[in-house]
Amino acid sequence: MKVAGIVAEYNPFHLGHSYHLSETVKSDITHTIAVMSGNYVQRADTAILNKFDRAAVAVRCGIDLVLELPTIWSTASAERFAMGSVSIFEALNCVDFLSFGSESGDIELLKKTADSIDDSRVVKRTKQLTEMGDNYPLARMKALEVFYPELAKVVTSPNNILAIEYIKALRATSKRIVPMTIKRTGASYHSDEITDGIASASKIRELIINRGAFGRLVPRESEISLLDATISNKISGGLKAIESAILMTLRDKDRDYFSLIPDSTGGLGDRIYNAVGNATSLEDLYGKVKTKRYTMSRVKRGVLTSFLGITEKDYTSVPYIRILAIGPKGEELLSKIKKSSNLPISHSLLDIKNLRGISEQLALKESRFTDIFNLTLTKIAPKGEEYTNKLFTFSSKS
Repeated sequence: MKVAGIVAEYNPFHLGHSYHLSETVKSDITHTIAVMSGNYVQRADTAILNKFDRAAVAVRCGIDLVLELPTIWSTASAERFAMGSVSIFEALNCVDFLSFGSESGDIELLKKTADSIDDSRVVKRTKQLTEMGDNYPLARMKALEVFYPELAKVVTSPNNILAIEYIKALRATSKRIVPMTIKRTGASYHSDEITDGIASASKIRELIINRGAFGRLVPRESEISLLDATISNKISGGLKAIESAILMTLRDKDRDYFSLIPDSTGGLGDRIYNAVGNATSLEDLYGKVKTKRYTMSRVKRGVLTSFLGITEKDYTSVPYIRILAIGPKGEELLSKIKKSSNLPISHSLLDIKNLRGISEQLALKESRFTDIFNLTLTKIAPKGEEYTNKLFTFSSKS
């Protein structure tokens, strides 16, 4: 058995994901495991489909086992997003490779860049620049321009940045998992264009929401699921669908509350507190909070985590592994994982909740997060779905 792990959002699963999977298994990989974001994604919004449906599509498209990256990590900074994902793979004790896409496609270049970022001179200069008002990504790029000018451009591409964080997370936690990268093809991240028949996930989501033609941009299995969700009113309208509730919730919090949110150092919590009282929409709130010092993605994460009640103290370690869907060779994987895993593993959130301790606390939060997500759907779904949803297991009739 030769196992590759893939970190994904599959929001939605498209032809670029199919390409990445097919290129990954060319390396004599026999089994694949995806750690997939739940109902919330790293761009600080909801996924277009719920996690159960997205996981089912993933196994129909060839992934052997889909595990959940809990919301606390799926909505976090690139560093914490990567660390949470990698820690799950490491706990399984059966993953040989971590396969990720990158604009570079050069694993040695990415490793070299990861080394350079940890250079004490780069760290010191990056800190100086952030203290002078630059946001962290810009400060890091400027620092690299001084000491490693040939590498500075590497950290300007979003998937390269995540790739570097995966490499750093593997170095910190894993002795057995080997990083491998697949060069991204087609349209770039957030691009509005369609290149070589491949569009960005954001472009595909735009077409879905506006009832445009998207079928040629996704595998047939994904198209069927998305069309069914459209007909069944299961498409998420994003946080905008509940923006009044978000503003009301945040207006009801005191200043001290915002000091507890993740990455609130430097005054981000204060800025959200000061802005929310006069903001008339989420976009207005983002605009009022945004400064040179904070990227828009960091602002949005700050608002979302404030609303969900995620705090800096929540970042301990992932206490359990949850199965979202079982693919063609998933049972073979599970047979091995149940013997090798360092963490309890189950598809049932109720069973996880009954583990007590940190697992119970996280399970209760995850259930609440899903109940909130269900309010963003075109037809509001009932409370308690986390405990009633049936595990999807692939078969030839699925």
